[in-house]
Order: sequence, then structure tokens, then C-alpha cells
Amino acid sequence: MTPELLHRFEHHAHGYLQNKDGIEEKNFVDHIIYSFEDPLFSDWYQSQQDLFLALLFKDFMGKIRARWLLKWWQQDLAQKVRSMKQNRTPFSKFVDALHCDNLLLKFSQYHLSPPQLHAQIESNIAPNLVAAFD
Repeated sequence: MTPELLHRFEHHAHGYLQNKDGIEEKNFVDHIIYSFEDPLFSDWYQSQQDLFLALLFKDFMGKIRARWLLKWWQQDLAQKVRSMKQNRTPFSKFVDALHCDNLLLKFSQYHLSPPQLHAQIESNIAPNLVAAFD
């Protein structure tokens, strides 16, 4: 399990749940849980099913992250974001990579606000672009 996979799953689950009529938020977990097919995940879920079914979707996703992602994933990803430099990467790919990684840190203490992200980009773009950066 990776932060990227969980982010994609959460995005698609939200799309599914918000477009289904008649599903109350308190029942979101019950409607998406069988999207996970891995036997380890199924065993983990079934061993605590009553607890998980009582959670809101965002809290359930927090439990998944706490159990299935590496312990220091947020700190490691934040370090990657803070140390990313453009070098010879095309500007658009550099910026897209920063935005994508920063998005995975949303709702954490490591997420960069738009002004912080702007400063991060400006301080790490290729030297020949510094004057043109706005």
C-alpha cells in the first residue's frame, strides 16, 4: 500500500459515494469496503468490522493509513517535497510533481499552503528561470 494508491482509492470512492442516491455518510464504509480485494486487508477489516462500520469514511481512511502505510511516510514525503529541485526536469513536470506530493500531505502538519508552495518552487527552480518566475 502506498500513499498514492490510497489517494487514488479515496478519490474514486468519494466519486462513487457522492453519486449514489440514498447512501448516508454513516454507511459509506459499508459501501466501499469490498473494493479492497487483498486477503490481508480483508482479514484485518473483518477482525474489527463492527468498529470500522461505525466510523465515518474519513476516519476509516485514517485507520487504513495508520495500519498499512510505513510509520514515517508523511515525514519522508515532506522531506522529499522540501528537497525537490528542478535541475534539468521540465518546469511543468517539476511543478506537477511538487503539487502531487504535497496533495498527499493534505490535512497533515506537513502540507504546504499555496504561499509556502510558491516559495518552495521559486527557491528550487533552475537558475536560468529565476528571473522569469512570477
